[in-house]
Amino acid sequence: MNRAIFPVLQPRAVAFEFGLSDTGIDLLGARVAGSDMGEWVEFDAVKQAVSLEAVLHHYQVPGLRRRRNQLEGRCPIHRGERDDSFRANLSRSVFHCFACQAHGNVLDFVAAIEECSIREAALRLQRWFEVGKLAAPAQVVANVQRKIELVREKEG
Repeated sequence: MNRAIFPVLQPRAVAFEFGLSDTGIDLLGARVAGSDMGEWVEFDAVKQAVSLEAVLHHYQVPGLRRRRNQLEGRCPIHRGERDDSFRANLSRSVFHCFACQAHGNVLDFVAAIEECSIREAALRLQRWFEVGKLAAPAQVVANVQRKIELVREKEG
């Protein structure tokens, strides 16, 4: 008798309760192998704590004009010729360049300027603006893993 082997996935209720995808991938932050392997990144916290206006000031972007809740001027990403191609909406903390089509939030802006990943951009913003880092204590991680194992044992 042929039996197919399928990966065992966590029930969705358990996965969402612990902030994991159904394959066990962490949805709340990111840990990636590399130079900053131990650093935890809370993307939402960084986006809420750091405004696009503060980042534009940090980079000392020249020639931006204020119009109500927007800044407009020459795009700092592609350094184009037009003085009206770049728009930054300060109330929503998003940007768009009509020439190079770059757009997004504060993390996307830093990633485009620094030519790095979104995770690296978040780490840089954490350092520059001293955004509190979310620590994942070993005890909390052990408790979550123990609860996942208990649920798996109950399921059979």
